Amino acid sequence: MLNRILLAGALFCGTATAQVEVSLSPWPAGARAALSLTFDDAYPSQAAVAMPLLEARGFRGTFYLIVDRLFQRGKYEDLPSAPLADWQAGFRRGHEMGSHTWTHVGLDTVSAVSMQEELRSAREALEGLFPGTPVTSLAYPFSRADEAVMQEAARYYLTGRLGPPPEGEPPDNDPATARLIGLKAFFLCTGEAPQRWNHAADQTLEDGGWLVEALHPIDEAGYCEVREEDLGVHLDYLAGLGGRIWVAPVGQVAARLAHWRETRLHHTRLADGRVQLELDGPASEDWQLSFANTGSWRVLDSRGQTLPLTATGDSLRFVWPAGQLSATIEPAGITAIEALSWGQFKTFFLIPAP
Repeated sequence: MLNRILLAGALFCGTATAQVEVSLSPWPAGARAALSLTFDDAYPSQAAVAMPLLEARGFRGTFYLIVDRLFQRGKYEDLPSAPLADWQAGFRRGHEMGSHTWTHVGLDTVSAVSMQEELRSAREALEGLFPGTPVTSLAYPFSRADEAVMQEAARYYLTGRLGPPPEGEPPDNDPATARLIGLKAFFLCTGEAPQRWNHAADQTLEDGGWLVEALHPIDEAGYCEVREEDLGVHLDYLAGLGGRIWVAPVGQVAARLAHWRETRLHHTRLADGRVQLELDGPASEDWQLSFANTGSWRVLDSRGQTLPLTATGDSLRFVWPAGQLSATIEPAGITAIEALSWGQFKTFFLIPAP
């Protein structure tokens, strides 16, 4: 799931060439996976109950709004939403407002013209109601979309959320291969124990993936209702993971993944035997890199300052700050190395392994 390169020339005893695998993680420092909490259909309880629950734990969610329901039009005349001012206040507090289309019609059941209008007009309306941030996230009505729908959706949105995967597949999305306009979701529904939801988060952490959780009303009649108490238990569990899972809105995670997929990690063997790393891609993100914890190492930034290393299991991790051009990896304690290959260096000087 990670961008990796192999760096030849790790400093060990012996004459064989060693290799160090350096990985570029898609997630922020300290995180090993990502999770997004999403809410469909603009139920009043989402603004009144879900937002405070999330905020109390430092989380922000993605709320997929049906435009007609915001204004109680069409089939939603008797199904109220929260007041528009409540959604706008949540938006200002950092929650993402996504599109659930204009009328919540099955996009694969209408004409191409109607499908396009549902996608385009909903995005334009929401961007007018929540100015300042483009609407990039879509949840397909009824969790359905064929190839034609997804291709059209990609003209207007970065992501499109579908339903659960087929039986036997993991619930999370692979950051390297997942199609952003066709993300699978993990539904939280009535009657389920929060432990099932927590287990899905654990599996995502093990996979290093991205879990997109889908919820509807909280303690309110509607599709797949969940209890406030159960949701609170689940959110407490996520908070207790201590940042190992990055909890963030869909738009933030997808934008970071798009940048990660564009970024390439290059390496150059220097004349003195050290290895210089360079990142080629958007410079707006802090990245975390890791390599095997097989000895004593140090990493220097482009100014020669040491970057802190964190030991995690069998790997060493460091943060590559946004805007940094290059970094150098070398064994700790080395003050000077002759311009020889690692093989020659070890043959002549028999440096012990750090």
